[in-house]
Amino acid sequence: MKITKIEYTPNKESKETVTVPEAELSADGGIVGDFHFGPGDRQLCLASEDTMEDIQKDLDGGLCFRRFHPNLTVSGFSVRGLKKASDTHPGTLLQCGSAVLEVTTFKRCFPKECELAGTGKCPLQRSVICARVVTTGQVKPGDPVVILETQ
Repeated sequence: MKITKIEYTPNKESKETVTVPEAELSADGGIVGDFHFGPGDRQLCLASEDTMEDIQKDLDGGLCFRRFHPNLTVSGFSVRGLKKASDTHPGTLLQCGSAVLEVTTFKRCFPKECELAGTGKCPLQRSVICARVVTTGQVKPGDPVVILETQ
């Protein structure tokens, strides 16, 4: 697995995402410079490169297809075998560049607004995770994503 794209939203008012050649991930809150920066369990979203390519072909196929922009797009990425954090155990740890992330949740759905919610047909639910930064570090496209630990 390798990072192929890094995106974030620097400005709350415009909500435009920018693609960057590298980013600093901070244990204090995610991507430095992102308006979403701050504590919590959803500091970053990671998604499969294949899924992102697929939804670009059918932008009207699901509620989130047009508006979802993962922070890290990863080639060869799969959520299979990854564990999300809970009150009783930590989530899977991922080494991304020099940063370490902990899987906290999987992509949430909007069942009242999206016809794909709960059908098992949404590609985003099968290939997107949210994470928090455990160890501050740098990431750039080409950096490997390595599973360090699954509890």
